Amino acid sequence: MVKGIIFDMDGTMVDSLPYHHEAWKIFFNENKVENFSEKLKDYKGGGTLDLMKAVYGDRYSLKELKKMSDEKEIIFRRIYKGKIKPIKGFKKFLNDVKSRNILVGLASNAIRKNVSLIIKELEIYDDFDSIICGDEVDNGKPNPEKLLELQYDLRKNRFKSKKNPTVPGESEDMKWKERGPGNVGGRTKGLMFDPNDNSSETVFAGGVSGGLFKNINISNVESPWEHITKGIPDNIPVSSITYDPNKTNIFYVGTGESYTGAEAIGNGLWKSSDGGITWTNIFGGKSDTEITYISPGNYVKVTNPSGLGPYTY
Repeated sequence: MVKGIIFDMDGTMVDSLPYHHEAWKIFFNENKVENFSEKLKDYKGGGTLDLMKAVYGDRYSLKELKKMSDEKEIIFRRIYKGKIKPIKGFKKFLNDVKSRNILVGLASNAIRKNVSLIIKELEIYDDFDSIICGDEVDNGKPNPEKLLELQYDLRKNRFKSKKNPTVPGESEDMKWKERGPGNVGGRTKGLMFDPNDNSSETVFAGGVSGGLFKNINISNVESPWEHITKGIPDNIPVSSITYDPNKTNIFYVGTGESYTGAEAIGNGLWKSSDGGITWTNIFGGKSDTEITYISPGNYVKVTNPSGLGPYTY
């Protein structure tokens, strides 16, 4: 099972090489360095400071080379800002990785200011659980120091990451917010978006011991809930709500729970043929048949990845 992925930036997330080349060209022209390409033969990889050392050798002190490196990066950010685009397919892949609850790290030879510019302009800054930049380690790539630091950081943050919980309500950042209905007792167990509402604003909710309710503007936190009572008991113990996929105006409400010690006794199966306005009991509960139906339970089967479940509830 993949628990974490570490991305490089230049050449992986963005094609920044042409802008780096242009920034080097501008910098060396301003500093009257000729044939600098020949001087790069000894360059073995690393960050801007490493390249400066390859070009200038011992001509300047480390402090002076650092200042010159900063000047080159200023040029790079100036000419690249506003033109940053992701490599085709990268953002789709990143979104897919995040949807699978996989920790994401970024290890780049670029300095922190360059990295921040790029990932903020791409609007993916908050997608990374840990970031290590070239100016934050002693040795840049291909030396593995940066990758080892990032791997350690991801491991350390694995269990405290706010993105780690898979179920809403497991952490402070994913806690539930009360939306009503406020005039209902017990748990809200049945929930269904009205398939006939193209705006996806109409929601039906049922309490195990508190009745059936409807909200026609769910995105508005101040919107009221209507208590549905036409043809259906006020406090019907709703455990499930669904609709007929072939005739979406037909709704069904199942009632009762078998594992609550008779605290939510079922009252049969109820049907609405007008989109939830009026209801009738079609069997079970207090119908003429007096037949009691007990559900064998529900289960969730996981098809991908394989080997999980089924989970009963």
